[in-house]
Amino acid sequence: MNELIEFADENEGLLTSKQARSVDILDSVLVRLAHCGRLERLARGVYSSLQTLALSDAADGATIFYTTYGSTPTTVGYEQYGGPFTLTQSRTVKAFAEATTYSTSAVASAI
Repeated sequence: MNELIEFADENEGLLTSKQARSVDILDSVLVRLAHCGRLERLARGVYSSLQTLALSDAADGATIFYTTYGSTPTTVGYEQYGGPFTLTQSRTVKAFAEATTYSTSAVASAI
């Protein structure tokens, strides 16, 4: 399994069933991994490893608010960050941090 992760890491998170077979991972194993959420099947024979995202801010005690669908987050009605989370598909994540002794940060974005 580590070899699959290495293939994916070297290829922008993607791996093919041919690469998996080269390290004796059967296609049926890839299908099961996709079914249980460990891989995402992008097209026939092409898989993407799921990405876990961790957010942080340099200010002690900062509260981070974020969205995973591209809208700009605010302190009302948006997710408050509680720890790393897994993205199951391509998403635009936007976040900002707020701390009592600092100015509110600018919104940062990543795809």
